[in-house]
Amino acid sequence: MFGNSSRLAIYGGIFGALLITAYGLMQMAATHRSVATHSTEVAPVAPPPLLIADRDIPRGAVITASDLTAMDVPAKAPPGAVTSMAQAVGSIAAIDIPAYSFILSDRISHDPAAAGLATTVPDGYRAVELPSNAAIAVGNLLRPGDHVDVEVVLRKSVLPQQSKAQAQERGDPSEARTLLQDVPVLAVGHQLGDLPPKPARNAGPPQPPHGVTLAVTPDQLAQLSLARQLGEVQLALRNPHDAQMVTASTAHLDDIRGITPPPAAPLSKGRRPIELITGNRSRIIYSTNEGTGP
Repeated sequence: MFGNSSRLAIYGGIFGALLITAYGLMQMAATHRSVATHSTEVAPVAPPPLLIADRDIPRGAVITASDLTAMDVPAKAPPGAVTSMAQAVGSIAAIDIPAYSFILSDRISHDPAAAGLATTVPDGYRAVELPSNAAIAVGNLLRPGDHVDVEVVLRKSVLPQQSKAQAQERGDPSEARTLLQDVPVLAVGHQLGDLPPKPARNAGPPQPPHGVTLAVTPDQLAQLSLARQLGEVQLALRNPHDAQMVTASTAHLDDIRGITPPPAAPLSKGRRPIELITGNRSRIIYSTNEGTGP
């Protein structure tokens, strides 16, 4: 039989072993909880790089990939910062974008109208607006990018004076002629691009455009300005694939209604024969009364 001291030693050893086992289990549990906690944590996502202008991009320019650089910016991105090359490349600079500045969504657009009218005028051309109606705007079906011919009708009151003989020979000298050919349409009303402008709220049904803006050379501008003062101008829509220049034609009123025949000659005064008998003599005289004969 063991003595009391032996029992105490045995019990102390068992108790110590239990303590060591419990401590080990607690450490294992703590380690497991730590691993589980770290496994559920989400690593922070780095913000996407922002697009920076590599060079000055003028208003109206088409943005290309060579104009841009993607850059990681540790600071907070400005509102509207563009991060997608697909969104920026091919768009139009709505304003001048300085070099090394951010590409912002309100600075670019895929609508050419966003840059305004001036940037759509080709080099060497001028923009001029014609007051519009259904005839001028080809039934209000004109669109920016179309090409038209310009016709002008000149009334006789503005044509050179003719002699009486010329007037009797030709009749009314009014004429219509083709003034300009293959003229680009820059705008129809306020519509500059492919998409019509957004209507204002409570604006009611769409109204016909108030004008059609054309791109003309300085020489054509002078001709068109004079024609607008002297006659009536009308536009004729061309097929977009038809760039052929034809011999400009001129039509006169006689071409439409035919040459007016000269007025009939007045009837000559007829004379009626009268037998005049004097004594035994007889002779024929003629009266002076109007008539066609006996």
